[in-house]
Amino acid sequence: MVSAGHVDYEDVGLFSTTNSGVGWDGLTFLSPSNSANPYTYAQVTLNNYYTGAYSAAQRRSVAGHELGHVFWLAHESGSVLMNPYTCGANSRWCTYSINTPTGDDVNGINAIY
Repeated sequence: MVSAGHVDYEDVGLFSTTNSGVGWDGLTFLSPSNSANPYTYAQVTLNNYYTGAYSAAQRRSVAGHELGHVFWLAHESGSVLMNPYTCGANSRWCTYSINTPTGDDVNGINAIY
C-alpha cells in the first residue's frame, strides 16, 4: 500500500479497451466513489479506439490526465493537464500540446497533500 496525504492507495489498475460506442479516450474510476472517503481502488482505462491513432505524446496527455484523477485532481480549463478535452477548442493537447503536469497541476497536488 502507498500512503500519500489522506488517501491510502490499495491498488491502481491500468487498463485498455477498444470501444467505439463511447465518446471518451480515457476514463478513471475510483472506488468507493464518495469523495468524502479515501478510495481503495483506482482504475484508469485508455480507449484504443481513439488513442490507437494518437502519437505517443498525445497518449501521454491522456494517460497523465487520467492519472491526475487518481490523485484527486479535478477538471480545469485552459493550458493544464487536467483540461478535460484532448482535442477541440481550448483543449489540452490539440490546442496547448500539454502532456505533462503544468505548474497549476503541481500546485493542485501540493494543495491536496
